[in-house]
Formats: sequence, C-alpha cells, structure tokens
Amino acid sequence: MKYSASKEVLVLSALAVFCCSKKNHPFGASHKDSITLMVTKTSDYCGGIDPGEETLTQLKTPSRLTNNELYFVEIGQPLNTSILLETDENGNASSRELKMSTYQIFSKPKWLFINKHRSRLNYPTSCTEWIEVGEAQLEIVEGQAEYKINIHSTCNPCESPSR
Repeated sequence: MKYSASKEVLVLSALAVFCCSKKNHPFGASHKDSITLMVTKTSDYCGGIDPGEETLTQLKTPSRLTNNELYFVEIGQPLNTSILLETDENGNASSRELKMSTYQIFSKPKWLFINKHRSRLNYPTSCTEWIEVGEAQLEIVEGQAEYKINIHSTCNPCESPSR
C-alpha cells in the first residue's frame, strides 16, 4: 500500500497540533499566554482624627480597584523596568508581558511619589523602606493564568499625616 507525502504531512501536522497544544503541553501555559488579574484594594487610615469604626472597617474591606494604573517591577530589577497595567471598570487587568517571576506592585499614587522624590538622599529609614516596597506582591507560576491580588496602601512616612 502506497502513502502519498501529503497524507503523511497532514497526519504529522495534526499530531503535532494535538501533542503541543497548551492544554496537552507537559509544562502548562507558556509565558506568552495572557495573565488575568482581579484586583482589589484596602488601605490604612492616615488621617489625624479618629474616623470611627465604620470608616476603619470600610478601609479594611477589599473593594475592586477600578480604572486604575498599576506598575509591576520584577523583584531584583530596577524601578525603571516596570510594566504598566490598567484595571478596567470591573477591577480586572490582563497582560502578555508578565513572565514567570515575582513582582512588586505599586499603585499610581505611590509610583508618582517615588518617581518625583527618588533622588532625595536625606529620607529617614522608614521612608526609604516604604519607597522600596510595593503595595502587593505577585508570583506568576507555570500553568496558572488567573490571579487575585489586593493592593494595600499604607500611610506614607515621607509626608506628614493629613489633619
């Protein structure tokens, strides 16, 4: 029985597609797949007057971070290597740029503060530590495409508290 070359190519192509598709790949999703994030926010109270229990509870309760910019910096990399993602009206974001690694995440207000004041040298230690630490951390792992993260904003020790 004779086989034509075109039939062999067709069979081998179908086999390659089946064996190497994402769902059948032994290593799961590659870094080129889109990562989806559902982002919430919480915050410390940074004012001067006691706000009352209701306000404190509200600040500690996660709510969707909608229509906002987030800056992702891979651990060990300089801040100028950040990846910008924007959340939508539901607090979701997606990216094909994030690869398997661990990232610090900065909200837009903190990011703007850091970039405006980065060159100052006389900050107290508490301020320097605050600048160097993101408001959340995310580890992208092999085979996982969906993540939930909470951005927790702490009081800025580099500025005086609101009154």
